[in-house]
Amino acid sequence: MTDTKQLFFDAERRAERLLGWVRVAISLILAVLFAATVLRELTTADPILRRQLSLAALTMAGYLVIGLISLTAARREVFRTWHTWTFATCDVGFVLLSLYIGLINTGADANYLTSLPAAWLIPLVLAFGALRFNPFQQAYVTALIGLGLAVIALWAVSWVDASTHAFPDGLNRLFEAPPNIMRLGMIVLAGVILTVAVYRTRQFLTRALEENRRRIHLTRYLPPELSDELSDKGTAELRSGQRRRVAVLFVDVRGFTHRSEGLSPAALSNFVTRFRRCVTDAAAAHSGIVDKFIGDAALVVFGLTDDAGNHGRNAIACAQQLQANVETWNREPGPKCAPVEVGVGIHWGEVFCGAVGDDKRLEFTVLGDTVNVAARIEELTKSVQSWLIVSGELLSIAGEAEEDGWQPVEQTTLRGRDKPIKLFQPR
Repeated sequence: MTDTKQLFFDAERRAERLLGWVRVAISLILAVLFAATVLRELTTADPILRRQLSLAALTMAGYLVIGLISLTAARREVFRTWHTWTFATCDVGFVLLSLYIGLINTGADANYLTSLPAAWLIPLVLAFGALRFNPFQQAYVTALIGLGLAVIALWAVSWVDASTHAFPDGLNRLFEAPPNIMRLGMIVLAGVILTVAVYRTRQFLTRALEENRRRIHLTRYLPPELSDELSDKGTAELRSGQRRRVAVLFVDVRGFTHRSEGLSPAALSNFVTRFRRCVTDAAAAHSGIVDKFIGDAALVVFGLTDDAGNHGRNAIACAQQLQANVETWNREPGPKCAPVEVGVGIHWGEVFCGAVGDDKRLEFTVLGDTVNVAARIEELTKSVQSWLIVSGELLSIAGEAEEDGWQPVEQTTLRGRDKPIKLFQPR
């Protein structure tokens, strides 16, 4: 059973449980009213009338039993979809039987069918269907009520002569064939409108559930900071991506391979988890988005969500916060083979940001020469013995100059690149 079908199945089961209590309440209320009005006034020993009253009492008792059965059937381990159709038929049957018995009890002509108290249960029974979100069942109940009323009106036979219960002429005209046909038409029309309403509600809920499922599917590979912005887009639109100018920060743990040789799997997992916490906390504090973790390394991007703010300066502040987090980590008690050190490289430029991969494995990421340069700058931190190196483009975007605490890096050629690039490290 799909998630959508399961949700509607649960909704029908809960609705049936609620309707079970409603049936019990209706039965008990009618029984109290029956005892307070009809039985209290009963002074005749007419066997026919007593038989009619017995039929009415049996009808109410039968509906009470139906209500109790529907409560039992609404339990999760018992409930089946066909139960709702059975109890819907019972609801209609109870109303039609009550109307027929009402005609017999009053001796009224079939023209006065809709004036009987039981007729007021018809809107209630029609409203029952709206709780089940099943337009086909709502249409079935509407058709059953309309057909049942027509049959009773055409073939019901009064037990007494209707002329002995004549109403004033003006009132009689309200219960002739044309007004009664209008009443029947309005009842059927109300059922049709409810059917359309249930159909539209079910369609709306289905679309909402499917849309929510699609959004959840997309957000599984979107960074949390971008999920609200990008989850409204389709997969094809995400694949087409967009170009943006951003700050890219690469960070890597120094000597991780050697360190991991002396750690147990559990200790290694704790180490990587603690490192990632340092990165995520620093990124979150300075509007950065962690694009991905690669073992002991991480890629953080600044400027993906909007163009406002100084993303270059945020990237530098994030690097400084990250270094402070690592220093705090080193001061924490616990076994360490050596202090943890990181290398950070930051560059500014244009990237492609979007989804890459097939439907089985899709990933949102940033690609381009800017990302490659940032990775090469981070590699250079090892050879120049500096924890942080930034490009000249990044420093310019951040609005900082050499005199603000920076000094040039002598080596300006990066691995795999021919053209030199201006690089700076903290003094």
